[in-house]
Amino acid sequence: MLMDSAIRFGKTLPFDVPFVMFSFISSCFQSDLFDEIDLSNLCFAECSTKNANHSFQLITPTRSLVLCAESRREMEDWLQALKAASAREFFEPGPPDQHDFLSGHHHWYATSHARPTYCNVCREALSGVTSHGLSCEVCKCKVHKRCAAKAISNCKWTTLASVGKDIIEDCDGNIVMPHQWMEGNLPVSSKCLVCDKTCGSVMRLQDWRCLWCRSTVHTACRPQAPSSCPLGPARVSMVPPTSLHSIGLDEAWDVCKPHGSFSPLLVFVNSKSGDNQGVKFLRRFKQLLNPAQVFDLISSGPGLGLRLFRHFDPFRILICSGDGSVGWVLSEIDHLHMQKQCQIAVLPLGTGNDLARVLGWGSSCDDDAHLPQLLERYEKASTKMLDRWSVMVFERDIGIASTRTPKMSISHYPDPLLSQYEDSALWHLQSIVYNEDTQMMIQSTRILCETVNDFIARVRETSSDEEQLSVKCDILRYA
Repeated sequence: MLMDSAIRFGKTLPFDVPFVMFSFISSCFQSDLFDEIDLSNLCFAECSTKNANHSFQLITPTRSLVLCAESRREMEDWLQALKAASAREFFEPGPPDQHDFLSGHHHWYATSHARPTYCNVCREALSGVTSHGLSCEVCKCKVHKRCAAKAISNCKWTTLASVGKDIIEDCDGNIVMPHQWMEGNLPVSSKCLVCDKTCGSVMRLQDWRCLWCRSTVHTACRPQAPSSCPLGPARVSMVPPTSLHSIGLDEAWDVCKPHGSFSPLLVFVNSKSGDNQGVKFLRRFKQLLNPAQVFDLISSGPGLGLRLFRHFDPFRILICSGDGSVGWVLSEIDHLHMQKQCQIAVLPLGTGNDLARVLGWGSSCDDDAHLPQLLERYEKASTKMLDRWSVMVFERDIGIASTRTPKMSISHYPDPLLSQYEDSALWHLQSIVYNEDTQMMIQSTRILCETVNDFIARVRETSSDEEQLSVKCDILRYA
């Protein structure tokens, strides 16, 4: 169903429950064009896996409705409006919510699974042979559609405030990154962090996995697991949530630099790139890193992420797109005067990846399963200086007469040398066209090239005053 651009909020249902009224485009004259939906206990799930039709699903306890938008930006505007209506808040269309990733809410999308998968709310198996249900694009929490509204907001942490009561300190009073455990649906052949035995099950929701370091542990062994989280293979690129305290008045993070090797990575993904495969990379990066490090260029542009990272010096930027998006980000870096504190790498998506090829990153990347290995390569990469050129075009008045002979030749000018060039070029052109002797054709071609080169060199050496420039232009145009 296609939505129009109007949305109405009201409070006419019992118990002051908000509702939304949609109008639809219908091909049937007798079809109803209006529909009212109760927004109590409402949740949303994105449906388009390839960002192709920009569809999302409204899920309530009594019904489910799939809607399509014209673009991803418009889809996100609708989601913001519906969230505001559900929370009885005023909604004003504008830029995307800059701090939506700080809310702790899950971001659902509809998906299927190749193995038995269990709901993290009711603990029952997802329905169907393919275990169809909803998955959070950040923490990979799994739920039935009917259970989504009941899921607690315990998505992957982004800041120190989101860690909450799980904050721990070492003996010196320094804040230490704790594990963030998610129950069940462990990868195949997972090994316990404590006893090194196989853990997880395809028969039930069982055992735990850390959203940051990817460690898995038995329920019985979890009390013996180390309290601090090592953050996993991507720890050099990752910004721990314990390091992000708040957003200051200058729209930048107040940062507490963690101990050890630290080279934060800011990721920009163009969700339209790679035949609309950018959404997969966007989700995968949010799973591998802090969601506060990953931004969609189509939704928010590069400005938001760069401003938030202003206090990181130095930091690295990964642009997942083509050359056009790279130029966009570089221009914004120049605008914010951040050239001296950031280094840029490119992950080629889609077409127009000349810069990625020159830098040695290949012509295209279409498999998000390789991202963990690519992050390690980016951490070990060397740096090169890149020139950026500003091309300025201006027009010079050289006093060329407004009326000219329709056709001119070198013979119009009295210089006998010019006539010699014309005669020589004409003779050798005729020799190339009409002569059947291969050797003569090759010789004439060589002499013709030498004649043209000599002619251009002599024109360049002549006087540069405006009158002579006019003559040069005429000669080169009609020669």
